[in-house]
Amino acid sequence: MRIRMTLLAAATAALLNSAAAVTVEEIVRPQRDAIAHCADARSELARQGALRMKQLEEVKAWHQSLEGALADLIAFQEQEYERARAAEALFLSRAQSLVVEPGDQAWVPHIGWGIFGFFEKHRDDTNKAIAEAEGAIGRGETQFNVQGVGWLSGDGLAELLAADAKAMADLQTALDTGVWQINYPGLGWVSGQSLDSCAAANEKRIKELQEQVSKGEFQINVVNLGWVTRNSLQAMIDGEKARLKQLDADAAAMTLQISRAIFGWQTLAGVQAHIDAATKEKTAYEAAAATTISYNVPSIGWTTGEALDAAIAAAEKEVAGVLQVAGEGKYAVPTGLGWLDMNAIQAALALPDCRPKDSPSPCLPPEHRPLLQDGAERVPVAVDTDVAFRQQRIDLLKAYRAEIAKLAEPRLALFDLDLAQWGRMQDEFTAEVAEHRKVIERKLKWLQEIMQTEIPGGV
Repeated sequence: MRIRMTLLAAATAALLNSAAAVTVEEIVRPQRDAIAHCADARSELARQGALRMKQLEEVKAWHQSLEGALADLIAFQEQEYERARAAEALFLSRAQSLVVEPGDQAWVPHIGWGIFGFFEKHRDDTNKAIAEAEGAIGRGETQFNVQGVGWLSGDGLAELLAADAKAMADLQTALDTGVWQINYPGLGWVSGQSLDSCAAANEKRIKELQEQVSKGEFQINVVNLGWVTRNSLQAMIDGEKARLKQLDADAAAMTLQISRAIFGWQTLAGVQAHIDAATKEKTAYEAAAATTISYNVPSIGWTTGEALDAAIAAAEKEVAGVLQVAGEGKYAVPTGLGWLDMNAIQAALALPDCRPKDSPSPCLPPEHRPLLQDGAERVPVAVDTDVAFRQQRIDLLKAYRAEIAKLAEPRLALFDLDLAQWGRMQDEFTAEVAEHRKVIERKLKWLQEIMQTEIPGGV
């Protein structure tokens, strides 16, 4: 019996001595890992902060590019003003030649009847209205429709740029003061301040544990786990392996969710779906930019390339119609004898003069002849004025048509910015999976080392 007890005691001692001695560094290993974890999170915080700043800078750059879009729309508006000035100059220059005798009234196509001073006032009123409108544009008060934004004025754009600058300054302040947050695997939402506190708290805990060991006061079964069996520790190891396997499965299925500034929580599948949809929408927009996309241009409002083509064709048809009517001698102007066209005037002028006695029939009263001759002189002037005014409009429409696709540039730039930022978000998943894997593998390695060094019979 005594021999059996001795053998049992020896076997028990051999079993207990199979575990390696616990060192101070093993005791504080979780705190060291926690500090490393927080340091990794600190690096990721800085990287995501720089990424967020880049996003803000790109948005600001896009807003700055809108200055060019506004300049194009202002240039379009100025073309309209130049056409209006030219039209007024045309009307005024032709008014004296279109005076209806007798009397001092003139009839000018597209304006109508006017007396001395009427056409000058009409020009002055137009120029005054243009000057007021140009002043409003110069002060940044006038709104223009910018593709990708909507209605925008110079003041509104300045406010956007100021907001961009404030957002960047606020972000920099948040980064500098350590209050900006990200969601980091294994830690949740963290900031510079919380990570600093994490490192400080773990350093303090390491010092406390080192002091306990140096005083001989530290009690342990398995460091940082307490009383465990091989089975319970193996269950922990299996759980971490399952987490690793699930992480790989989620990554492969593109269902792993990560959080980034602007985008919030996203899956890779969702990001790729957004990129595919945006790419398709951009391609369709580019294909339709010069034909069916609607833009807002001066004096017309909302229109498309196809609508401008139709308007140009219709206006050219009108000019051809005026010239045809004039060529057939059917263009009528007011005369001292009423509205007459060239055919009627020439037919009347071909008649002999009426005489006091024995007048031929038909005949033309002598006092009517100078009125008809005056009308005949004014017909080509009126036709030329009518055609010149219409041609001004055609030239303006053609100028719009030639440059209308430029108005799509802000919207296309917004597509490019969106695709670039979502493309970078797509790349974030690889880094995020690596961070998740690092956290799990670190925990798994620690548990496996405990199994190998501290658990009797552990492998």
